[in-house]
Amino acid sequence: MKVMEKSADASGKVSFRKRIPLLRWVVQGIYTLFYLLVGVEFYFFYVGMVRGAPAVSRPSAVEGFLPISSLLGLRYFLQTGKWDHVHPAGLTIIAAVVVSALLTRKSLCGWVCPIGFISRLLERGGEKALKKKKRVPVLLDHFLMSVKYFLMGFFVYVVFFRMSIKEVEAFLTSPYN
Repeated sequence: MKVMEKSADASGKVSFRKRIPLLRWVVQGIYTLFYLLVGVEFYFFYVGMVRGAPAVSRPSAVEGFLPISSLLGLRYFLQTGKWDHVHPAGLTIIAAVVVSALLTRKSLCGWVCPIGFISRLLERGGEKALKKKKRVPVLLDHFLMSVKYFLMGFFVYVVFFRMSIKEVEAFLTSPYN
């Protein structure tokens, strides 16, 4: 995969369309660094809480790492019209993800998700180490790519079709959440 093609127009400038892959790498890299910093911040929060340090608030960006709670908050909102008061940012994030997925398909995962960035780095590193591209068999590739959809389907089924609104509310107000 080429990060940026070297072709230019008649004026010698590289077109914007050719710069998009590089821009995407930069944007994904910035988001990945942000998520790593949030993880480090949460780790120090956790260590402080375990050691009995004075209560400090949990880093607000951690809300994005609570997809189950966010999914339950979405169900609760859709059924009751009440915004989740425990993890309001998580509900906002999942709502933004759903809306952006409906409007722009894969742009959120392609530009923001750190998993895609890390897997692309590993792919490039593997290609350089092996000095050639290796391909996974097509059936295995399709199976591995579909695991995330099976997991998402399972959680959507459980939260939206198996849990009563009372169970959702009980989870959202539990100490675990």
